[in-house]
Amino acid sequence: MLEELNSECFLYENHESDFGGALDLSYNVFSIIPESKDFELHNALRKYAVGWCDAQRLKYKPMFGYVAIMCEKDGYRFWFHIMQQTFNEVFGK
Repeated sequence: MLEELNSECFLYENHESDFGGALDLSYNVFSIIPESKDFELHNALRKYAVGWCDAQRLKYKPMFGYVAIMCEKDGYRFWFHIMQQTFNEVFGK
């Protein structure tokens, strides 16, 4: 089960706007694939996600209807937003 993290862990310094590049996805993150149907993203999230937080609770970039997801890859820890629907589909919440 994915750990719920304190909102203080989601800092400006470790926000990753190019999470597709950080996760080695084969396309630009702003592709035409709907996030909820993007199985390449889903597999990367299952592999690299280490925690999450309701994005409404964030001090930096709070968002309604989204989850902040913390990932770790190659010793680099970073986070970005995903839709609540995607989070539910990937992690069964």
